[in-house]
Amino acid sequence: MPARAAQAVVLGGLGLLLAVAVLVYPSMFGPEQQTVVGWVENDAHVALLVVAAVLGVLRFRGVRLDVV
Repeated sequence: MPARAAQAVVLGGLGLLLAVAVLVYPSMFGPEQQTVVGWVENDAHVALLVVAAVLGVLRFRGVRLDVV
């Protein structure tokens, strides 16, 4: 599989995971799981998915990030 196609597959998977995290998971996150640890864990996982998606899109578009 060419690298560009593999990147597109990964981005599609990340998009699907983000959709589930935003649209499906909150309805399953009941009051008994809504502790401080539960909220932090949920927010941390969603934040990591967003970071991965942003970096994946930048890579797919060919943007190079340089540290100054």
